[in-house]
Amino acid sequence: MIIKFTLNNMKKNLDADPSEKLSDVLRDDFGLLSVNSCCNTGRCGGCTVLKDNLPVPACMVRMFSVRNSSILTYEYISTTTEFTSIIKVLEAMGCNFCDFCKHGKIITIYSLVQSGVQLTEKDVYEALSGNICNCTDFHSMAAGVRLIVNTIKRGKRAERR
Repeated sequence: MIIKFTLNNMKKNLDADPSEKLSDVLRDDFGLLSVNSCCNTGRCGGCTVLKDNLPVPACMVRMFSVRNSSILTYEYISTTTEFTSIIKVLEAMGCNFCDFCKHGKIITIYSLVQSGVQLTEKDVYEALSGNICNCTDFHSMAAGVRLIVNTIKRGKRAERR
């Protein structure tokens, strides 16, 4: 089955089994190694990608549901200006992620930043609850995410003036 979708802002036409997992396709067909298939149950967060701007576990997404969707991976997100801001603030807050959870957490944080909404600690906790790793202090991470969102919002307001 030919599946048309956008991957990291590039149009793709892929001949794939519609029941195949997105995580397997991203790793095997596109060489995107940030998408880890660890638990294959959608609980660990290691395979998180953005599907139409929402974080999803790629191991739970079947290729038939990717048709006409936009998929963003860590490889793309790491090239954005928001990524640089996210990393700087999180490092300043003392957040150092392990290699197991780094990609999934950063992708989820990126989606929160992109939403541009005012976040509470509870909002951040709920968004990151799909990533089971506890390698960094959650309160510092939540404070950092809220700081990033506010900083970017202030910057966008200043640009409009």
